[in-house]
Amino acid sequence: MSTENQNKNKEHYDRLYKDGQVSNILHWINNLNTFLDSVTTTEISWFAIYKNNFRDRLAGKKVLEMGCGDCTNAAIMAALGAEVYANDIADSSGRIIELLNENYEFKHPIKFISGDFIKNNLKGNQFDFVIGKAFLHHLEIPLEEKFLAETARLLISNGEARFFRTCRKFAIAG
Repeated sequence: MSTENQNKNKEHYDRLYKDGQVSNILHWINNLNTFLDSVTTTEISWFAIYKNNFRDRLAGKKVLEMGCGDCTNAAIMAALGAEVYANDIADSSGRIIELLNENYEFKHPIKFISGDFIKNNLKGNQFDFVIGKAFLHHLEIPLEEKFLAETARLLISNGEARFFRTCRKFAIAG
């Protein structure tokens, strides 16, 4: 993604998330199992990320979510007992996390990592999971390769990266 595209994405997502959905997210984490039972059977990105008992594997794990967006997944993982670091280029995501931390007693408050993921200044070899839910499709291939290399640097030796990428609809001429 070029700097121009990054700036456009930042502006777009700052506008999109500025009002947040904090009350909705709080409702969902207060009804965690009902919420997860529903979304993991009706929404493809949730189904894909939470495959193979992911929800049962999160407690006590250190997780980094790239492109946390509206922070719903970061809050869900934290409510399941994970120590969550959430990164987004949109500063408004950080404000949502502040509000979530103020209004819910997570075992580990969510930590927001603002800005460009490649410039994160995090210590390597520390995360059990790195998550990218509907994120990689925003990147051009050379930048995607840098993100994947940074993911590998941050994961512990037996860590796991989980990504889901939405497919764009297209017509097939017949």
